[in-house]
Amino acid sequence: MTSTGEKFPILIMANSWSVPQIEYVVQAQELARAGYIILEYETRGWYRSGGEIDCAGEKDQRDISEVISYTLNRSDWQPDPERLAMVGISYGAGLALLGAVRDVRIKAVVAMSGWTDFQEALFKGGNISGFAEFAQIRSVNLSALEVHYKGPKRLLLNQGIHASAEIPGLFGLKNHVWAEAKKWLHTYLKGEAYPAPPLLEMQLRSNWATREQFDLWPSARIEYSTLVPSPRGTDLYGELATKASPSEQVFDTITFSKATGISAGLPYVGEAMQVFVDHRIRSKLLSSSRQHAIWYYKEVSDTRLCGTPRLTLDLTASHSKWQIVAYLFGVNRRTKVGTLISHGSVTCWNCTAGVRGTHHITLRSLCEDLGGWGMGGVGLALNMFSELYQPANAEESLAINLHYSSSFSLVVPITEKDAPNLSTIV
Repeated sequence: MTSTGEKFPILIMANSWSVPQIEYVVQAQELARAGYIILEYETRGWYRSGGEIDCAGEKDQRDISEVISYTLNRSDWQPDPERLAMVGISYGAGLALLGAVRDVRIKAVVAMSGWTDFQEALFKGGNISGFAEFAQIRSVNLSALEVHYKGPKRLLLNQGIHASAEIPGLFGLKNHVWAEAKKWLHTYLKGEAYPAPPLLEMQLRSNWATREQFDLWPSARIEYSTLVPSPRGTDLYGELATKASPSEQVFDTITFSKATGISAGLPYVGEAMQVFVDHRIRSKLLSSSRQHAIWYYKEVSDTRLCGTPRLTLDLTASHSKWQIVAYLFGVNRRTKVGTLISHGSVTCWNCTAGVRGTHHITLRSLCEDLGGWGMGGVGLALNMFSELYQPANAEESLAINLHYSSSFSLVVPITEKDAPNLSTIV
């Protein structure tokens, strides 16, 4: 029973890509019992929804406002226009953020595994001619979002692959992401009191029950250490040093091949094995191809890396189209087997062949402990092919020179361990 004049907070949920809106039914029922009006809908072109799929374009964004207006006009539902939020996973998460930019009636957002830069999300490190205009309207304007939403924000970084952190909650299983999302909604739509959460939370790879918490970002707890690669010469690998003398005239060359001995695993399969059965992706670095790959190594003491590694390359490519893939490994001190902890790539589709330039790779964010014999070293490997990325050029004649200048460097985020705002979630 509801009292006359009582109004209820509203949650609008848009479907994930190719998934019907019933994906949220378990969580929706629980939230409805908690006093929310829930409206799940299928975006245009999917299943029972009319129109054509718009890939989060102008029509999809306009539909969000129409759905909001429809909900608020249902007086029999007793909706509260001052307490309305969008919640979504993947495609639904991106639409929630886009909707928040467009429609100020949205007061809160829970976006799980969404995007901000549409082009970067689909073609990381690449520049696809003609795609920029398509991507721009589908990218979240963060400046506009800041204008509309000056209140609290929070970021949860979890181990796993796309949406794997929150999917168990869709089946009613105990789930940290959904639990924190509900606290957020209860706080800002229902006024319930909870302890103030940290601004940013990162799940530790070596112990998923441990979550690093940061009240400020950037955090003073993170020290960014610069490692400089040195030429490998006649050795099997080059060194990573905290200090090195640039060698402007020295370079190493690698050529294209799909068989390099360095791998980030098979798409979906490798990453799923890491998530669901804890099978790590490893490469035998000592057996890697000297012609088609190169790697660098540094022994480390007990170290926690938490944050986003960044790599800067000084290179000359023989062709106008090329791709470099970077791999960051925790390395066994004795066997030199590398356990993959991060990776990234940079792709050029229309560079000038033979022209030297500086290029940047933002690797995947990580939170990982290194140390001991099993992971007692950090390794950086480079090649021109991974099953995870579509190569820009697969010609065997493709070659890249890596120049050992002051521009060639790797920056890794080192986090102070056992600090006061490190939390263990049971």
